[in-house]
Amino acid sequence: MKKIMNIKGYDIHLNLLEQKNMTRCQIAHCKSSCCAHGVWLDVAQADAIRQHAEMIAPFLPQDRRDTNKWFDELHVDELAFPSGQYTGTCTVDASQHPSGKSCVFLRPEDHHCAIQAACVANGLGSWVLKPYYCCLFPVVDDYDGDKKTLMLDADNELFAAGGGCHRVCADVAQPVFQVYAEEISLALGVDGYRELCAQTGVMPRC
Repeated sequence: MKKIMNIKGYDIHLNLLEQKNMTRCQIAHCKSSCCAHGVWLDVAQADAIRQHAEMIAPFLPQDRRDTNKWFDELHVDELAFPSGQYTGTCTVDASQHPSGKSCVFLRPEDHHCAIQAACVANGLGSWVLKPYYCCLFPVVDDYDGDKKTLMLDADNELFAAGGGCHRVCADVAQPVFQVYAEEISLALGVDGYRELCAQTGVMPRC
């Protein structure tokens, strides 16, 4: 049995180390199925998005530009969210989405995130304002008291169905964490990702 590695304070779940014949999803195929229910985000992230409302709003349909309808009520979670408070993005009816509903920020015409699209169009990094857990998915960080585990959300219905987040491919099998190298680097930092590569004997991608 493989030993659980701990990198940057995270236990690395064995499902990230498994060898799989898989590659990343394609939005044209999955239509951003993962964006059906919105996402939890730190209240500080929500505030930053509101502060950039003038930049983001033009990338949304006219009926979604009211910032008062972007986020839900506040909640408290001192472990998983840096500020100790979090909120969720609102959802809207979306006939173009596979579920019939989507996050308010998901553009119906191309299934891209309006926050990310606005950042890219304005010369910012694509993940500068996008909620952390959106950027991380289908990798998730799980909190159990003081213990933190980084894992693939393989039990998620979307992942299990094969229609979201990944596609089967005929290429040589690779560790799952390599498929999601960018997401792993976001959680662990690039140096943490490279440490994971070093401990598993694979070549880093970033």
